[in-house]
This record gives sequence, structure tokens and C-alpha cells, in this order.
Amino acid sequence: MTNRFVIKLLKKDIYVRNEKGALSSLFLVALIFALLVLGSIAVDFVHGFHIRKQLQVAADSGALAGAYMLTTPAPSQFQQKKARGWALEMVGRNTSDNQPLIDDGQTVAVSVDVNARPMKFPHTCEVTIKRQMPTIFARFVGFPSFPISARALGGAYAGLRTVSPNQLMPIGISSKAASGILQLDPNKPKQNATWISNWNGMGNPSLDVGNSPLDVNGTGDVAMMSLLVGCTFFCPVVKASNDDGPMPKKQEILGTTRVTLKKVKGPSDIEVQISGGGILRGRPGFPNLPTASSDDLQFALNMQSWRILLIDKDAAEPR
Repeated sequence: MTNRFVIKLLKKDIYVRNEKGALSSLFLVALIFALLVLGSIAVDFVHGFHIRKQLQVAADSGALAGAYMLTTPAPSQFQQKKARGWALEMVGRNTSDNQPLIDDGQTVAVSVDVNARPMKFPHTCEVTIKRQMPTIFARFVGFPSFPISARALGGAYAGLRTVSPNQLMPIGISSKAASGILQLDPNKPKQNATWISNWNGMGNPSLDVGNSPLDVNGTGDVAMMSLLVGCTFFCPVVKASNDDGPMPKKQEILGTTRVTLKKVKGPSDIEVQISGGGILRGRPGFPNLPTASSDDLQFALNMQSWRILLIDKDAAEPR
């Protein structure tokens, strides 16, 4: 009786162990299958992140290209159309997953929205790209493709609050320099421009527009200026004199202007073409100019430079 009982217990134990082993094997197979599925889907997700990065680069470049065409106080319909065209052209120069982004609108959906209101800044160009990314492994579990999109907003800002270093020539130009002849001699009447003496050569620090005190009536290098004939560069805009005398000794930057050097007549006489506009680095915005006269202010606004930036639409801030 004892032997039969022992044998029965041994058979039961073997059966239980076999049953547990079978369940463990099934669980292990299911776990391996689940890991393979998740790993395969992860490959597609990583691929998707790579594709989205490519789309974002294309959208950013398109938005900036479009915003460049909006650097005017009141963009016309033609300029806005040109902005859309430039944005699409720049997007079309990019590829995604070795596929063209512009292909008769069939490969990828690209939309461009331009918002340019007269004298309202920034003027914006928004680019949105959407596409379906075919999957490699996820299709076997019911996901043949994933939607991927990217959006970028480029802004054209008129005016700068700060100017980044090494962008301006040390020549302050006033509203009386509209004729294009710069009279830089502080001892002569009708002075309309000035050398700035507290800048080191061609360089300048980061300048706060409207809040950067300047030391005027410095001296210029005629030989250096002669080498720049025909070149276009940027200069600060400063306050003009109230009469035909020398410019005020206490100055501050009211804005910036773009000039092309035509002729150097001497250390204090320079012929230039003042065109205004142009793209500079710096923090965009209109400066606070409480001490500027109406003529100075109008000249500074007309000659102001532009800043093109990508804008975080949610935060409404440049990035």
C-alpha cells in the first residue's frame, strides 16, 4: 500500500511539473512574440522621428525664405505671392525618406499661409507639411502607415531693440544726411554725420537701440575707407543737430541704416547711397526713443533694418 501511494504521488508531481513547464513555455513564447512586435513597432517609430526631423528642416527653411520676401512695411499682393513661391521652392529642395516633398501635390501635402498687414509686425509665413509614412513592421499588426507633420512660422520684424556685435560701421548718420554726402568734420557747420570714437575699429559691442550712449567726433581711417568703396554696410542712426551746427555731443543709437560707399573725398567727406532696410541680427522690436525729434524718429523708422526669425506660435516668441 505504501509503495502504491508513493508511486501515485510521484506520477502526480511529474504531471503537475509537466503542466507548469508547458505553461511556462507558452508564456515564454508569447513574451518573445510580444517583444518582437514591440521592437518592430519601435523601429517604425524611430524611423518616424527621423522623417519628422527632415520635414521640420524643410518647413523651417520654407518659412524663413517666405518671411524674407515680406521685409517691407506694406507687402503687396505680388510680394505675398512671391513669399509663397519662395517658401514652396525652398521646401521642394528638401527630401524626406529619399522622396521629393513637392511632386504635383501627390507625395506630400504642403500648405503655405502668409499674414502681412501694413505696418503691423511681424509679417509671417507659415509652412505646414503633412505626409503618410509607410511602415515596415507595424503593418503586420494593423498599422500600414503613420501620419507625420511639421509646422514652422517665420516672422519678418521691422526694427531692432538690440544689435548684435560686429555688424555696424562706427559712423553715426543723422536725418540731415539724406543727400548722401556725409560731412564728418565736427568743426564745420551743417555736420550731418559723425565718427563714433568709443568703438574699437570696425567692431562694436552688443548695442541697445535707444539706450547706448556714444562718444562722437572720432576720426576715420581714409585708407581703410578707400578699400570699402562699392561695398554696402550698416551704420547707426543718431540725432541730428537743431540748427546747422555740429551734432549733439550726447548721442544714442536711434536705429540703423544701410549705406553703400560711393566715394571717399577725404577723412571727413564721404559720398554714400542711403537705402535703408537690410537684414541684421539682434532682438526685434521698436525701441523707446523719448528724446528723438519727429524728424529723427521718422528717419530712423524709414531706414530701419529687419530681423527674420522662426517664431514659436504657442509661445508667440522668436526662437
